[in-house]
Amino acid sequence: MTDQPFGITADRRLYLQGDFMQLNKSGAGEERAYFLFSDMLVYAKRKKFALQYKGHIQLERAQVREISKEEADGNSDCIEIVSSFQGVDSLNTTFMASPTAHVMKIADKNDLSKWKACLEAVIAKNEKVAQLKMNVSHNTQSTSTGSLKKPVTTASSTSSGSISF
Repeated sequence: MTDQPFGITADRRLYLQGDFMQLNKSGAGEERAYFLFSDMLVYAKRKKFALQYKGHIQLERAQVREISKEEADGNSDCIEIVSSFQGVDSLNTTFMASPTAHVMKIADKNDLSKWKACLEAVIAKNEKVAQLKMNVSHNTQSTSTGSLKKPVTTASSTSSGSISF
């Protein structure tokens, strides 16, 4: 894949891949290759001998739903993925992007069920991991600094020559 703005990480896993239509607001579509990883959904355009990166959706706090034929301008078997707000925190005055909606037209009902279930599972897992990290961070911050240090003992003159730390 060319031009992707992300790298490989040790904990990123590929769960599903498939070729589907990406629908825009007018209902027109473009063929895209989709790759569902453990933290994001990547889509690319197939070229003759390569894949050209077109975009990705971070799945942390994203929402997935099957949309009706009417909502998808007459297209059936469609999934809408709405991303959460993107960016770093506002204290650093970094750019915060608003949520985006991405619609994919899946080939058939079986694939639709499989992709929807897997997307929901990945999002739920990411939410659980984020919650655990937040709990660990909160617990670490609420613990006093001194209690994180290992207690130190010194050798006494009455010991048998061993020193413990």
